Amino acid sequence: MSEVKRIRLPFRGLTIPVNEWALFKLWEVINLIESLLPRPYRFRVCVWGTKRAVPGDSLYQSVFELCKYLAGRGFDIVTGGGPGVMEAALAGAKASLNTFIRTYGVKVPIAGEPPNRFIDKLIRHLTFYSRLHCFVRLSSAFVVTDPGVGTVLEMLLVWQMLKEKHLADVPLILVGEKWLGLLDWMDTGMVKNGHRRSEEIPTLHHVMTMEEVIPIIMEAHERFKARQAAA
Repeated sequence: MSEVKRIRLPFRGLTIPVNEWALFKLWEVINLIESLLPRPYRFRVCVWGTKRAVPGDSLYQSVFELCKYLAGRGFDIVTGGGPGVMEAALAGAKASLNTFIRTYGVKVPIAGEPPNRFIDKLIRHLTFYSRLHCFVRLSSAFVVTDPGVGTVLEMLLVWQMLKEKHLADVPLILVGEKWLGLLDWMDTGMVKNGHRRSEEIPTLHHVMTMEEVIPIIMEAHERFKARQAAA
């Protein structure tokens, strides 16, 4: 029999026994609920990238301008809620002065990384696993800029979900030359299977500038609206 542990709830003197197997069964319930939920009714753009971008550099400014434009057209912006590209995206959204959009920060505890000040709705997670799922649940398009390790993790999750059709008609847009090495390795360095992996997903895009992101997002939004109207 698995060990029964006790967890303390935020009420003085109150604890409950928690069996590890019960937690596994709880995940089955969560998965069932997830399968019954519709996709989001709002078109939200998720922006990922390095936390090391700083105000004044070209990456920070280009993300700022992109998200200012997107928010000005009514799109919510979703990020990891920290510094760098995440801050630039939400700051740009706020600079649009569109009071109908919302900015989302999906945070996990990281030392020395408090939430940035441009977040309307902060969603806290204790694990990277549940956080990744939340990104996918919230978002209708993904823009991926200069990466750190976390950005690569996030991007590859969406890539796999698109490949296996757990997501459909969701743009995954890689921006900049720093993706060239990874894409080349995926096409030529992984186990050969008769096709180029960078071409296996219709909604995977690699562009060199933020300006090239805009028409991809706008076309995806038109398809999103058509699906909403048909539902």
